[in-house]
Amino acid sequence: MKWKIWKYKISHYGLEELEMPKGAQILKGKMVKGEMFIWAIVDASKEMETRAFSIYGTGYLMPSGLIYVDTVFDRDFVWHIMEVDKLFTGEMYDDC
Repeated sequence: MKWKIWKYKISHYGLEELEMPKGAQILKGKMVKGEMFIWAIVDASKEMETRAFSIYGTGYLMPSGLIYVDTVFDRDFVWHIMEVDKLFTGEMYDDC
């Protein structure tokens, strides 16, 4: 098993689905030159899986089934990166 750190660009809007090796561990979220990224430690030999992320501003309505990843500061804005629990992906906005 060889671990690597991979960087993923994520959108500020809507649901972002990313292909990551199974078991990838999210390390950090950060703004870089006006774009948002997350970094994850991965075992590149593992099978890929789709994971879903969504971004919310402070005070925004959020559905249930979210797992906190990190908080990112972007000038005057504060964004909260959440991973969507697989059990709730199909019901993303039903309770907002």
